[in-house]
Amino acid sequence: LGKEVITKETTKIRLLTDAKTKKSRGMAFVELSTPETQYECLKLHLTHLDGRRLNVERTTGGGKAAKKSKISHFRESQSAYISQTVDQILSDHMKNGDIMEGELDEGVIALCKRHSAQVVEHALKEYAEEKKVRKERKEELGEKEEEEMRNPSAFLTHMLGRIAEEGFESSNLSGSKRGGGRG
Repeated sequence: LGKEVITKETTKIRLLTDAKTKKSRGMAFVELSTPETQYECLKLHLTHLDGRRLNVERTTGGGKAAKKSKISHFRESQSAYISQTVDQILSDHMKNGDIMEGELDEGVIALCKRHSAQVVEHALKEYAEEKKVRKERKEELGEKEEEEMRNPSAFLTHMLGRIAEEGFESSNLSGSKRGGGRG
């Protein structure tokens, strides 16, 4: 987010630690001074950092019942937003002709909704590029040998997992040619 956005004045971080060992429990509460910063932080939900998946969620104060209800509402809202965003990304790729209606099964679409929009977007771009390369190979080889993608959903599932785990730098779009397989 940048050193000019996240400063001691704009951000308070309370790291949760084990009472006995004083080691981090892997969770923290963060108070942010502006809604814009909060929005930027929420976009990090379901991304990866140092090989670990981040969950960034809003929380609230108040009594136990009220707090539970508000948090449940925030989670539903965030989940609906992620779902709508992924649906829009998929729709855009269908409009561009990168993927066809029914090409991907419900399982991989649900999996897309468990990843950040950046991971999904990058995986779909890489998927579309691989389809294009295979189509070109097919045209070069003629009908004798077809370079087909036998299971598009499994292929995209593999890409999502790899990109989420390793990051965008390892992607085939950035020059590295690994992990494609025959789909």
